[in-house]
Amino acid sequence: MLGGIISILILVVMGGVIAYVGDNVGRRFGRKKLTIFRLRPRYTSMIFTIAFGMLISLATVIILSLVSLEARTALFGMRKLKEERASLERQVEALSRRTNLGLLVFPLNHPILMEEVQGGQSPEAIQKTLSRLLARANELAIRKNNEIARLRREPTIREDQKLVWYRQEDYDSAVQELAKRKGNCIVIAASYQNAFLGDPVILRFNFAESKLIFKEKEVITSSMIDGRQGRKEVLVRLFRLLGKLQSVALERGMLPDPLTSNFGGDVQVASLLDRSDEIVRAGRPQKVLIIAKQPIWTAGPLRVDIEVLNP
Repeated sequence: MLGGIISILILVVMGGVIAYVGDNVGRRFGRKKLTIFRLRPRYTSMIFTIAFGMLISLATVIILSLVSLEARTALFGMRKLKEERASLERQVEALSRRTNLGLLVFPLNHPILMEEVQGGQSPEAIQKTLSRLLARANELAIRKNNEIARLRREPTIREDQKLVWYRQEDYDSAVQELAKRKGNCIVIAASYQNAFLGDPVILRFNFAESKLIFKEKEVITSSMIDGRQGRKEVLVRLFRLLGKLQSVALERGMLPDPLTSNFGGDVQVASLLDRSDEIVRAGRPQKVLIIAKQPIWTAGPLRVDIEVLNP
């Protein structure tokens, strides 16, 4: 702000100086009737007046350049500024186009791989485990990237290409974290920043406690279903019960698979049809139980049996 005010003041003052000096120079040369290049005194006077005005204008520009950064930028850096602005506009346009097209493959902190590993091992064993996890994460990231690329008819990435990277400080921190943990824990490889189609995926490592969620043979949820409603309605009620199962598992602390967003161990369709036929044949309300087939831990899988109790 101050530089701009100073520039205006200099321009105003120098404008007055140019007018005053130019007038005086013209009159003096006119009185002395000096001549150059055999020109008439009047034309000689005009040439000197113009020359002095140009010199004073040049001096004004030099002074402005010395005292004002804005003036220097306007005089000498405008082309560079235009080029930088054009470059920024192209980058913003490209980013906006990619975002609008939905080419964001992995949002910030999106889990790519989740696995239960043994804590408290030696640094060498931990590094070997992390190397295996990183290789698997690279495979999954390429698969997800290429699925979207094929839908968009964009170039795909070779399966042997390295797409997943990490920051060394995050890797070292993960080794230390796993070394001090006791027993099993969950390692979650998640995106450190937004990763667009074809871009490298920077990973960070998050950790969660591995704990028993459901005991073997534990009843997770249940519902009464009336067989008199017919097979179609019975199947609808069974699917609702499975939806409740997912909610209960999430509430109890299970972590869904990063790629499928479910807990694994899905119930077979044939089993659902058998249970629905059993309920319909009974022709009356039946209590349906969903029971843990085995001990179920934080990372799953959620393997269950469906049992029908006859009251």
